[in-house]
Amino acid sequence: VNKDLKEVARKMTLDNLMLGYLNNRTNIKTSPNENYAREFLELFTIGRGTIQAPGEYSNYNESDISVAAELLTGFTTYGRRNTSIADPDTGILAGRAIPSRHTPGDKQFSNKFSGDNKVEGLANPTVAGMKNELDQFIDMVFNQFATAENYARKMYKFYVSNNVDEVCVTALANDLVSNGFKHMQTIKKLLKSDHFYSRCSTDYGGGDILKSPFELLAEGMSFFGTNLPEITDPTDLLQIERHFRRFGSIYMFNDIGENGGMKLFGPPSVAGYPAYYQEPLFDRNWYNPGTITTRYGIAEKLVKFYSNIYTNIDTLAYTLFLHEQRNIEVSNANLLLDEIVDYLLPQELTAARRTILLNIFLFDEAPQNWYQEWTLYYGGTLLDGTVVSGSGIDTGVRPHLDALVIAALASQEYQLK
Repeated sequence: VNKDLKEVARKMTLDNLMLGYLNNRTNIKTSPNENYAREFLELFTIGRGTIQAPGEYSNYNESDISVAAELLTGFTTYGRRNTSIADPDTGILAGRAIPSRHTPGDKQFSNKFSGDNKVEGLANPTVAGMKNELDQFIDMVFNQFATAENYARKMYKFYVSNNVDEVCVTALANDLVSNGFKHMQTIKKLLKSDHFYSRCSTDYGGGDILKSPFELLAEGMSFFGTNLPEITDPTDLLQIERHFRRFGSIYMFNDIGENGGMKLFGPPSVAGYPAYYQEPLFDRNWYNPGTITTRYGIAEKLVKFYSNIYTNIDTLAYTLFLHEQRNIEVSNANLLLDEIVDYLLPQELTAARRTILLNIFLFDEAPQNWYQEWTLYYGGTLLDGTVVSGSGIDTGVRPHLDALVIAALASQEYQLK
């Protein structure tokens, strides 16, 4: 569902699992719990900004967290299998509002929130009144330009670089405000901007952010049109096992996720994965002695069909596509290498790096050997002038193609966005 960030913030606050995960289910007027209120301000919306004094930040004060917690009292979880109050847009289970647990009256925030910083509440709370207070609170937070700046800075760091260009961030924030926080519009504008492409240019050095392990996996599959194991027959237990247990649980969750430092649905803290927020390393946190083997092994598993993951990159099929649909003369080793690396890598190879990949592809043989092998497989004119129809036997070409794709996907350049 394409919703603006304000609506996402509201739905997230009322989400059944979020109410439990960040303890708002225990947030009642006689014993306020500040956990979700704190994370809503610090992580999910406006951000703290700079520390100005004990308990005072540039964007809000500690006292505002306490007031926000009072505003959120009475919102709690609902039965996990009860679909009667599922969100109408997403179908995700929502929580419930219990007026008797809600702190009555107005909620006064500090002057850190410019404009109207008082949320009007009822002396005798009702469900509708509690939701109205939540709407007022979200409006107040999103009326602060700092909220747009915080989202814009996160966008910049995720898509461009951790070396933030504040001028660009301000422009993105202004765009968010003007379009009503429709973030997909702003992201598309960023990705189409001259700024984005100049930061990713060859002069700049190509990509500037290390891919997460799931980006390595997903992009490798996407580049070559590799599909997830399909379930065409829901009664076929083998298909189900291949899809959910082999590929999903064993390969994606464990082999790639947990071993790559990105346990799916299990970040080490509420802040998420350190690569997205932990200074000064940020994305370099993906890369450590415990994850190197996993990161560089993704390519070989995809190409070589390791571990019975039931999906793989067919390097020969892709090469035939290049030749027959794109008119690339794949019998020319240098042309094929250039096509592959230009497609996969965010930056040009140095001459030395290119030679390494070429030698891996050719098994340290001359390019003429590849020409002969491809011609014998596909058909054409051999170097001695003999015309052959092609055997269709791939044993002389597939190992070379596998080696090339594995080397490209496992290269240091491919590690970068």
